[in-house]
Amino acid sequence: MTPLPFTATIAGVIRPCTAEDLAKLEWFGAFTHHRAIIRDAFAMQGRGEAVMLVAEVGGFPVGQAWLDLRPRHGSDAPLVWAVRVMAPFRGLGIGARLMAAIEAAALARGHARLELGVETDNPGARAFYERLGWRLADARRESYGYVTPEGQAVTHALDEWVLVKDLTAAA
Repeated sequence: MTPLPFTATIAGVIRPCTAEDLAKLEWFGAFTHHRAIIRDAFAMQGRGEAVMLVAEVGGFPVGQAWLDLRPRHGSDAPLVWAVRVMAPFRGLGIGARLMAAIEAAALARGHARLELGVETDNPGARAFYERLGWRLADARRESYGYVTPEGQAVTHALDEWVLVKDLTAAA
């Protein structure tokens, strides 16, 4: 059969993450090893320490962006993290809309500046953020850890670019 090209339009919504989203955020096993991280971030949201947004299409969270509002050593800016869109939904503007929603959430909470880290082996992500007005501020070596659902403790080290955005200048 000859391939038949078509164009499809999708409708979606960006909204706060709910408890019903947590298992779905494992994305069919791709992030099952991050189950504890996902649940910890959701608990932080419940305490007012974080914002978890999802981009929902057809009742399923196909994108996400999280904002850690807790004070950190060396920075007064909240940290944007876990920004991702499922591969089949990339290139449709979902990531840009998630970032705009995260920035609006930060502004609504009185934050004028944000920070995020991009792994140095992901220049495409860096270019994406720079198109959205983020600028390179630094580089750092970062690490994070979690316990898998099987009980294994895992630690990852990351080399990343630190990007910042002044939200008042963008507004």
